[in-house]
Order: sequence, then structure tokens, then C-alpha cells
Amino acid sequence: MEVLAAPRLPEASVFLLAGPDDFLREQVLDRLRHEVLDPGFADFNHCRIHCTSGTKSAAILAALSELPMMTDRRLVEIHEAQSLPADVAKALIEPLEETRRTGGTVVALCWRPAGRGGGASPLKEAAARMGLHLDCTLADADRPAWVQAALQRLKVQADGAAVSEILQRTGSDLRHLASQLEKLALYAGPGARINREDVRKVVLRSTEVKTWELTAAIGKRDLRSAVRLAEILLEEGEQPGGLLSYLNSYLRSLAQIQALAARHGSSAANLAREVPGKKEFQIRKILEELRTWSTRDLQRAFELVCRADLRIKTGQDPRLILELLLVDLCHRRGPQRPG
Repeated sequence: MEVLAAPRLPEASVFLLAGPDDFLREQVLDRLRHEVLDPGFADFNHCRIHCTSGTKSAAILAALSELPMMTDRRLVEIHEAQSLPADVAKALIEPLEETRRTGGTVVALCWRPAGRGGGASPLKEAAARMGLHLDCTLADADRPAWVQAALQRLKVQADGAAVSEILQRTGSDLRHLASQLEKLALYAGPGARINREDVRKVVLRSTEVKTWELTAAIGKRDLRSAVRLAEILLEEGEQPGGLLSYLNSYLRSLAQIQALAARHGSSAANLAREVPGKKEFQIRKILEELRTWSTRDLQRAFELVCRADLRIKTGQDPRLILELLLVDLCHRRGPQRPG
């Protein structure tokens, strides 16, 4: 956030763009393209390489060895670098160092997290030492500040209640969040101060937020809300198979946390360290919802989702099948209290 807010990016020959958020990574790359490339010669001095497990070192070495044409600098973007075979990644360390020493070529190494180790690699560590390591991750605690900074760039302001409403409606997708902020700024006009009512009029709740609300309704055994949200999602183009897949993922999370809590205790902070990709607030929410689920409920829920999937695939009415599934899920018995 500090780098993106600066008037210019820091001077470096190697940029390691690690972290899971594609939108933040793309923002940094846009800045690099704008600041490094001469518009008149950008086509000659801009190279993008998308790596896979089959990528050979020769293609990357050739890109690193080229000299800028008709200008002082060129930009080489190496995407999905975590996918490179270990021997290829290791072979790139010395050429990358040589590129850094000679100057003229700026390298953006894009590294997406992979597995529990976060994609640790000698190449990644070397790139971090050679240049600027930017973590393309926005912590939940930083999201309000990110929204305020984005609105400031759009020449509007918002009070705390409005920012809270924006975040509740947009979920975790920064790309969707940014598009909604632009729409909100156009609605309010330059210099305006946005309030919660403005947000409710303009900002659409994302599909992610609606699916969260759907599972929250199931967690509370609120059948009416669950059916209404499922109908909204279907009307907005969500496929029945996609909703079943999401419900299956939700049930897997419940079962996983239930099993881990039985072994390690119910501390959300401890469990978050055991489950890659889950944050502490998500674990806390799952633990709260598990109070209304028994082990037998979860076992039966998986069976019900499988049956619903089979019925939809064999031509039965998807809306009816989903509604019957929600009836069964919301009418579960829950944990039985002793005595």
C-alpha cells in the first residue's frame, strides 16, 4: 500500500511480487509498465513470460540477455514463477544477478503462494535479496485504509459507517471492490462525502457475500432466508452446480475444523495455523456455526448434497432440488444435549 501510494515506485532492477492478490499485483505491474517503458518503443522493450512446469530456462535467459531498443530500459515480466521446475529456477539465479548488475532491464518476478510452505525457493529468496520484495496481500485490518485511500484518489470522502457498509457488501475480491468504488464516486460526484445510504443505493453485494449469507442462514437454520438467497443467486446467473459445489466446500470446512478442534482445542488462532488459506476470523465464524451441527448432521449433509447433484444431473428441476436440499439442511437436529 505504501509503494502504490508513493508518487513513483522505488528504483530497483528486480521486483518480487509475491502474495495471493492478483489485483494488487496487477496494480504494481501497471505502475512498472508506465514508469519503465517509453510509450513509443514499448512493444520492443516489453516481454511477458508465463511459466509452467514445462518451461525451459532458455526462453527466460534469452529475454534477460536482450538489450533495450531505442531507449534506456526494458521490462521483463515472469509470471507464475512458482511453477518453474526446481532445476530451471536454480539456473536463473546467476543470470538474474547479472541482469541486476548490468542494469537496463527491470525484472518483475510474479510469485503466487503454493502449498503450506508458501512456495519457498532459492530463486524467490535470491530475488528478494537482489531487489524489492512486495507482498501482494491486503490484511483484513488494512482494508478500511485501502478503501479510504482509493476514495481519496477518486476525489470523494466517506465516513466510517459508509466504509464498513462497503466492505460488508463487496467481500474479499479487491477487483470487485475497486469497480464498486468507481461507481460510487461517479454517483456522488467530485468532492462529495459518501454516507451509508449512498452505499446501499449504489454498491451491489457481491456473489461471494451472498453465498456467505446463504451459508450463514443455513448455520442459523433460517430456511426462509436460505431459500430467498438461493433464488437471488440463481436469478443472477449462478449455476445450480456451482451452488452445490459451494455448499460442499462449506461442509468440508465445517468437518475439517470440527476434527481439528477435537484434536487441538477450539482456539481460533491455533486452528488458523493448522489450516492454510483460512484466517482467524473465518475459523471463529466456523466454530460458532458448529454449535448447531452434530457429526451425524455433517455426514448426512454430504449425502444430501451428493443426492441433489445426481438428481440435477439426471434432469430434475434444479430449483426444486435445491429448495428441498435447503429444507433438509435447515431442519437438522443439531448436537444433542445430555440429560
